[in-house]
Amino acid sequence: MFVVKKRLSCLLLVVFLAFPSLYRGAGLFAQESGGYGPPDESPAEVRKLSPDEAVELAIKNNLGLESARLSAGTKKRASSSSWNQFIPTTRIQGLVNRLNEEPANPLLGTQWAAQGELAFELGINLAMFEQIKRLRLDYEGGLLSYEQARAETEKAVRQTYYEVVYRREEIDILEDSFVNIQRQTAMAEANYRAGLIPEVDFLRARVAVEIFRPNLDMAKNGLKTLTANFAFLLGLPVDTEFEFDSAPSEISYLQLDAEDLRSKAVSGNWGIASLRKNILSVQSAKWTQFYLNYTPTLFFSWNLSRSLSDPWKNEWFNGSNWTPGGALTIGLRFSLDNLLPFGKGAQGVKDINDSVTDLNTKLLQLTQQTTIEIYNTVLSLEQIRSQAEVQKLTVDLAERSYRLTEQAYRGGLKQLLDVQSAEEDLRKARLDMLRRNIDYLKGLLDLEYAIGVPFGTLGGRN
Repeated sequence: MFVVKKRLSCLLLVVFLAFPSLYRGAGLFAQESGGYGPPDESPAEVRKLSPDEAVELAIKNNLGLESARLSAGTKKRASSSSWNQFIPTTRIQGLVNRLNEEPANPLLGTQWAAQGELAFELGINLAMFEQIKRLRLDYEGGLLSYEQARAETEKAVRQTYYEVVYRREEIDILEDSFVNIQRQTAMAEANYRAGLIPEVDFLRARVAVEIFRPNLDMAKNGLKTLTANFAFLLGLPVDTEFEFDSAPSEISYLQLDAEDLRSKAVSGNWGIASLRKNILSVQSAKWTQFYLNYTPTLFFSWNLSRSLSDPWKNEWFNGSNWTPGGALTIGLRFSLDNLLPFGKGAQGVKDINDSVTDLNTKLLQLTQQTTIEIYNTVLSLEQIRSQAEVQKLTVDLAERSYRLTEQAYRGGLKQLLDVQSAEEDLRKARLDMLRRNIDYLKGLLDLEYAIGVPFGTLGGRN
C-alpha cells in the first residue's frame, strides 16, 4: 500500500511539473469563486478605452469642468454685450401733482395738474471704454481658467489610466507568483507523501500560500478602488468595468534640459498665464475707477412732456387741453468729492493698487515655485531613468536565477526555500520595474502640465 501511494504521489508531481497551467486554472477558479461550484452569472458589459478616448469622455462628462465652462460662458456673454452701456437710459412716466398753494393768477392754472413724460439720457465717460477692455480681459481669463481645469482633468485621467494599467500588470505578476507558490506547495506535498522531504518543509510551503493570499486580495481591492475613482473622473457609474490598452513594453527615457523647460514654463504655465491675465484685468479696473474719479462725464438728455391743468375738470382726451413741453440738454458733469484724498473714489484706487501689488507678489512666488517644481521633477525623472537601466539588468538576472534554481530543485540540488526566495526576488524585480515605468510616465505628465504643452509632447507618446 505504501508503495502504491508513493508511486501516485510521484505521478502527481510529474503531472503538476509538466502541466502547471492545469493547477493554475484550478487554483484561480477556487480563489475567485470561493470553491468549485458553478460560475457566476453573465458578467457586466466591459467598456474598452484608450487614453485619448478616456480623456474625451472625461471632458464631456466630468462635473468638475462644468463650473469652469459655465463661468467662461457667463464672461463671454458679458464681454459680447459690453457695448450695451451706450444704450440711452429710457423712461416713461405719468403723474398727477398738486401745488402747495394756489396760483395767484387763475390764468396760470389750478393747484392740480397731470403730466406725461418720455425721456432719454446718456452719459459718456472714458471709464466706459476701459470697462469694455476689462470685460474682454475677464473673458480671456475665464477661458484660461477653463483650459487650466481641462488640462488638470486630462492629466488626472491619463495618470489614473496608467496607474490602473500598471496595477493590473502588478496583479498579473502577483497571480503568477501565487500560482507558483501553490504549485510549489503541491510539489512539496507530493515530495512529503513520497517521503522525500520532512513535514516541516511541507508546512512551511502551506504557510507561504496563506501569507501571500491576503497580499493578493489587498492588491485586487486597491485596483477596484482605483478603477471606481477612474470611472468617477469619466462621469460614469463607479462599478463600470473597463478594458484598457496593454502596458507599453518599453518606456522612452529622455534627456531633459531643466533650464529650457523652465523658460517654457514662464510663458506657458497655466497658473502663471492665468495670474498675469488677472493682473491685467485688475489694472484695467484701476483705470476704470481713475477715469470715473478724475474725468468729466459728457451727458445728453432729451425729454418730451405733455401737461394737463386741473385734470379733475378738463377733458383728458381733448388734445387742445394738453400743454406741450420738453427739452434737449447737453452738458458736462464732474463730481468734486472724488478729488478728496480720503474720499470713496480715491480710496477705491488705492485698494486696487494694493491688489495689483499683491497679485504681482503672488506671480513672483508662483514663478519661483514652478521653477523649483520643474527642477525637482527633472531630477526625479533622471533618477528614475538611471535606476531603470540598472533595474532591467536586475530583472534579467532574477529571471535566469529563478529558472536555474527551479531546475536545480527538480533535480534535488536545491531546497524549496531556495526556489521561493528566487521567485520572490524575481517578483520584486518585476514590480520595481513596473513602478519605475509608471512613475516616469506620471512625472512626464506633471512636467508637461507645468510647462503648458499638450500632453504627449515630451517623447511623442499618448
